[in-house]
Amino acid sequence: FVCVCMMLVGSLLFAYLVGSFCGLAANLSPDLMRFRQDLTDLNKFLSNNNIPTTLRYELREYMHSAVSLRRANTANRLLRDFAPKLRNEVALQINEKWLRKISLINDECEDGLVLELAFAISLHIFPPGDTCPGGAIYIVSRGAALFAGRAYVSGNSWGEADALLETERMRFPIPASAIKYLYAYSIDGKTLRATMGQFFKYPMAAARLRRRQIQWIVRRGVVRMAEDRMAIGGQDFRNNSIAKHRRTSTLFQLFRGVSASASGAVGPDGFPLAPPRNNMLTVVNAAKINADVVARRRSTDILAPPSATANKRKGRISK
Repeated sequence: FVCVCMMLVGSLLFAYLVGSFCGLAANLSPDLMRFRQDLTDLNKFLSNNNIPTTLRYELREYMHSAVSLRRANTANRLLRDFAPKLRNEVALQINEKWLRKISLINDECEDGLVLELAFAISLHIFPPGDTCPGGAIYIVSRGAALFAGRAYVSGNSWGEADALLETERMRFPIPASAIKYLYAYSIDGKTLRATMGQFFKYPMAAARLRRRQIQWIVRRGVVRMAEDRMAIGGQDFRNNSIAKHRRTSTLFQLFRGVSASASGAVGPDGFPLAPPRNNMLTVVNAAKINADVVARRRSTDILAPPSATANKRKGRISK
């Protein structure tokens, strides 16, 4: 009887210890356990709704790629419980290297501005082929994106003009798209303008913001003016078909005296403009014709007899 009791007590202690160790192992990574539970729920959902196999692979791949996004959300949730000063300092240590990738924010900006923007930055994940919403500045952490005819990889940023300009017409009409899985930090344009526009708090940043806004307004304004002028004439613009009788904008009336050829400027974040194909062919053909005429004149002067050339010169002098 004593042996049976000792065996029973020993088995209970062993079961208790095994359960305790299993509980500790389960609580070591709550995010991992939550991810596994979500993945199990996703598999059940896909099976119950007869989702195609290819789409199942894409959904599972996105869930595996979004693990870093879950960690970032957990970190943001923890930081919200701290005091604003401590929260901003921690966010600055994490996100300062990404903020310095933006040309608008450099060493001359006030430290308080960088602290505020550090907590406003957020991480986003875009699968291949997905588009990035406009009106924000994006900094690539991993992956690659295509915007305005250029490829952006880790460390590059785009969208400054779209974030600084409030008018939708002035923004680039085609959003950026992810070439492969894109991990990008972003700052919303409204938040950026509201934070940097505090003149009495950040005078240097407010002045820099205003100068950059004026530059982009003039730059995009000239482009839109050229687009409206060419649309009125029924010509092609940026290799896209435009309505023949497009309404003339107020900006076009303002810049009526500016030549439409000024739209050929190309910037890192501007419109990828090129002269229309028909106009380019016309210019090239005209240049060829002029070159042929000049060459023929020279050849006739060279091949003509000396007496004829001299007579021509005498006739010109007498006249």
